Amino acid sequence: MTRGPGTVRPGPSRTITRLFFTAGTDESVIHGSVVLFRSASFSDVLGDRQLGIGVYAAGAIQDIGGQLVYVNKQHRWNWAVSASVSPYRTGFATLIEDPAAGQTVLTEVIERQTSRGGLFSTSYPLNTTTRLELTGGARQLSFSTETRTSVYDTNSRLLVDQHRVLVHDGNPLYLGEALVAIVHDTSFSGATSPIYGWRSRLEVGQSVGSLNYATTLVDLRRYFMPVRPITIAVRGLQYSRWGTDAEDLRLAELYAGYPELVRGYGLRSFNVQDCSQVGAGGKCAVFNNLRGSGLFVANLEVRAPIVGLLHHSLDYGRFPVEVAGFVDAGLSWTREDRPAFLGGDRQVVRSAGAAVRMNMFGLFVLEFAASHPFDRIAGGVQWQVMMRQGF
Repeated sequence: MTRGPGTVRPGPSRTITRLFFTAGTDESVIHGSVVLFRSASFSDVLGDRQLGIGVYAAGAIQDIGGQLVYVNKQHRWNWAVSASVSPYRTGFATLIEDPAAGQTVLTEVIERQTSRGGLFSTSYPLNTTTRLELTGGARQLSFSTETRTSVYDTNSRLLVDQHRVLVHDGNPLYLGEALVAIVHDTSFSGATSPIYGWRSRLEVGQSVGSLNYATTLVDLRRYFMPVRPITIAVRGLQYSRWGTDAEDLRLAELYAGYPELVRGYGLRSFNVQDCSQVGAGGKCAVFNNLRGSGLFVANLEVRAPIVGLLHHSLDYGRFPVEVAGFVDAGLSWTREDRPAFLGGDRQVVRSAGAAVRMNMFGLFVLEFAASHPFDRIAGGVQWQVMMRQGF
C-alpha cells in the first residue's frame, strides 16, 4: 500500500516481525528457538498507529517470552518502539561409557540466554519495494544451564536412571546495540506461505558494553510458480558474529538445528545411538557439529494448497491447507573449527521430508512436519509441530 509517490506503507505484520527479529527471536530464525508463537495487533481506522503483542514459548517455563510493540506510520519515516523478554536456548551433549559398571551415560546440557530490553526502530522507503531500516536499543542478558543426565544399560540400551539439575549462571551482561539494514520485498503471500516474488535482507549490527562484537546477516528468498498452484521456494541465509567477543563463552552459540532452519535436528531429540561418535571432551559429534559463531542455511521447498491441486488453480478453499516437500541443509563454524572445504572438520547437515500447514481461522498457521535427517546415526523420522508460516 502507498501514500504519495514512493511512500511504502508496509502492513503491521512486516514491521512487527522485524522488531521481533531484532529483539532476539525473529521470524524465529536466528536468535530464538520459538516453537509456539502467538501474536495480535490492533490499529486505528487508517492503520497509521498500531499496537502489537506477542507471546512465545519453547518447551519449559524458562523458555516463555513476550513483546509489546507500538508502531507509528503517519509520516514517511515510519517508527516503532518495543519492550521484550526473549528466551534463547542451545546446548550440547556428551556420551561416556563405563565398561566396569556396564553403564552408558548420556548428558544433555541446555544453555539458556534470556534477553530483556527495549528497541527503537525507524524505516525510510527508498521506493515502493525497498526500504532502509535503522534500529537502536539496549538489553540485559542473563544465563542458566540445565543438565539432563540419562543412564543406560550398555548391553540392552535400556534407560536405567534419569535426573535434571538447573543452575543460574554468573552476573548478567548489559549491551547497547545498533543495526542498519536494506530490505527488499516484492513477495506475495498466500494463506499459509509466500507464493511468488522475492525477499532480501542485508544487515550489519554492532553490540557494545559488557561485550563488543559485530553481526552480519544475509537473507535471500525467492518464490517461483512454474505451474499453478505449485510454488518453488528457495532460501539462503547466513548469520555470523565477528570481533573480539564474538565467541565469548557467556554468549549462547548459534544453532543450525532449529526446525526453522534445518529440520530433523531439534534440541533434546538426540539419543544414545546418535551420540555413539564423540569428539573432544566426550561431546556428541553430530550435535556439536551444529553449533558455532556463524552459520549458513539453504532450503528448497515445493508447496501447494490441496484444494488448488485438485482444481488446478490457486484456490485454498474455506479451510486453507497446504502440503509441501522440502530439502534442508546447514553448516556452522567457529574461528578454530572451520568448514571441511576450508580445511576444518565441520560438515554440512542435511534433511528431507514433507509438511502440512493449516491456516487456523486466520489466527495462526500450524505446521506438522516429518523429516529424515541424513547425518544422524539413529536415522528414522523426526516429527515436529510448530506455529509458523512457510519461509
